Amino acid sequence: MARSQPLTTKTFEGRAANTALELLPLVAVAVGVAAMIVAPVWFIGIPIALAGLPMWMFSWLKLTIDRENIVIAFGPFGFPRVRVPTSEVDRAEVIDVSPMRYGGWGYRGGLRLFKKAAAVIRKGEGLKLDLSGGRVLVITVDNAREALDVLHTLQPR
Repeated sequence: MARSQPLTTKTFEGRAANTALELLPLVAVAVGVAAMIVAPVWFIGIPIALAGLPMWMFSWLKLTIDRENIVIAFGPFGFPRVRVPTSEVDRAEVIDVSPMRYGGWGYRGGLRLFKKAAAVIRKGEGLKLDLSGGRVLVITVDNAREALDVLHTLQPR
């Protein structure tokens, strides 16, 4: 007897990055270290240097779409991480994302509390996902059209 195979093993892995947000943390660290070296103002230098860490963590994201989940992981540690079951996507489309429309760069809103969230790293192409329960998730990602095609392949008609 033949074993049943999954309908598809097609997945998508994409990334979005913001070069300015990748460089800004380095500047913050350099200014903080310089403040500690030039003058004994460690109480100013350390917070400036540490301010670069959250900027660095939100300077890029990785989007993974597979049969079970859509996962957005931020920065080098993959944290924070947002996970949405693929089955909760009612509609998906490629859109042109403007950061100011969603409150700036980073992760904005919340799917549980506000029913709207946006993972915005840069302006340009992205995905808009209409989810079950009237929720909306917007994600900037390179190759958004390919991500959309994978979503359409994974979803039952």
